[in-house]
Amino acid sequence: MDMLSNAPLINSNTIFFDHFFTVLILSDVFILLFSLLYTEEFSTIIRNSSFVISTIMLKLSFSAEEGMVQLFILAGVAFGVVMLYLANTFDRLKSASHPASS
Repeated sequence: MDMLSNAPLINSNTIFFDHFFTVLILSDVFILLFSLLYTEEFSTIIRNSSFVISTIMLKLSFSAEEGMVQLFILAGVAFGVVMLYLANTFDRLKSASHPASS
């Protein structure tokens, strides 16, 4: 019993989020690679690339020092939202300049 009381505690949140975000990053990379096979549209590729970068920034926040954690989280989320907005704007401008033929 003494041996168990001296064992180091394992933080299950750290393990869960570390593995979870690793899976998210890998899935984002696979989505990016598959999107490159099926489309050459700039907006789709830039959107999927920005999701990879955002997820990496969120994962980096787990190992950052206090104070930097919030910066990584805000930067990752802001980067993803801004890039999504730019990709959607690019699509709207592209469709406005090339109206569909009837």
